[in-house]
Amino acid sequence: MPTVGIVLVNWNTADHTLRCVESVRNSRAQDYRIYVVDNASADDSVRRLTGLGEDVRLIANARNDGWAGGVNIGVRAALADACDHIFLLNNDAEVREDTIDRLLAAEAALGPAIVLGCVVVDRRSGEMQFFGTANDPRSGTPRWFDVSTDADRLANDYIDSSMAYGAALFARSDHFRRVGLFDERLFLNFEETDWCLRARRAGLRCVIVRHAVVPHFTSASIGGRDSPLQHYFLCRNELLFGRMHCSPRQRLVIAGRLARALARTIRAERGARSPAFPRSRAAARGMVDYVLRRFGDCPAHIRRLNAAWRERIAAEGPPPA
Repeated sequence: MPTVGIVLVNWNTADHTLRCVESVRNSRAQDYRIYVVDNASADDSVRRLTGLGEDVRLIANARNDGWAGGVNIGVRAALADACDHIFLLNNDAEVREDTIDRLLAAEAALGPAIVLGCVVVDRRSGEMQFFGTANDPRSGTPRWFDVSTDADRLANDYIDSSMAYGAALFARSDHFRRVGLFDERLFLNFEETDWCLRARRAGLRCVIVRHAVVPHFTSASIGGRDSPLQHYFLCRNELLFGRMHCSPRQRLVIAGRLARALARTIRAERGARSPAFPRSRAAARGMVDYVLRRFGDCPAHIRRLNAAWRERIAAEGPPPA
């Protein structure tokens, strides 16, 4: 069986990482090695993730390089160890018993010129989170398939997609040598979108394997998909993605969509009487930093804003949509 290098990035979430490692060990995968990259966690993650066994290599990064930089460290290590395949797996995700076997079988059936993704489901509710995307010609960005409109695609064993979700992305090591690593300017969000687009331009097909399923907690380390941190990176990085890959007309569509989304967030936070307007401020700062060409990690005050927001929702419950 080919060697699979499984890359996880940890940041202050050792509990999730340990569960993810255990899920791999409980699967039918046999010839694998797990690379855990700790992104300068401020808690006791390094201690808890040290000495997990010969199948796990811990790489303690001296700084937080985000998902893109952390994954790149793990991918380089897997390439240096001559792994045949690389499986990027969010540390707040888990594999099922047959997930890795199904990915290897899909490559055998479809041929090597392929990037594979998994169907990702919410670990708590079982709700479908991701089963592929199609490129939106108006904006040049991916439209995620939705069970309400695209359920017919789930009848297929293999679903053609414009990208694989970075929570569970599987490819031959040679594809990383060919396409390159992830763009570290993106730091968090849109990294896999950019990489998969470059892969398709290099002649690779992107396919989601219907029966390769990965349960996922969803953005555990940053407070969920609607946190200020997510708002910052999604706004800034969609604008950067547009500048890298989209036409001038498509970039106008992206800018207009983000402006409308910001207006909706402001109205929601005003209605909830949230005087700090944390999500609105984070999104607006993301737009400003795009204009000023400030990429990589976010400003420190965005992390403080996110921490305060997390404390508030822990005490009061989630904010309105």
